[in-house]
Amino acid sequence: MADFDIPERSTSSPFADVRGHHVAIRVPDRDTAIQWYRDKLDWRVVHTWPYDD
Repeated sequence: MADFDIPERSTSSPFADVRGHHVAIRVPDRDTAIQWYRDKLDWRVVHTWPYDD
């Protein structure tokens, strides 16, 4: 079983019924990118891995 909890989905989101396995996106500013994806697309961070470049 996974060692993380999946956050509640927003029923008002246009992505409420969309399912995906994982997404990896390289960006110059991780925190700004996470905020943008949350604010604009209502995507949620379910889990992060401690990888360095």
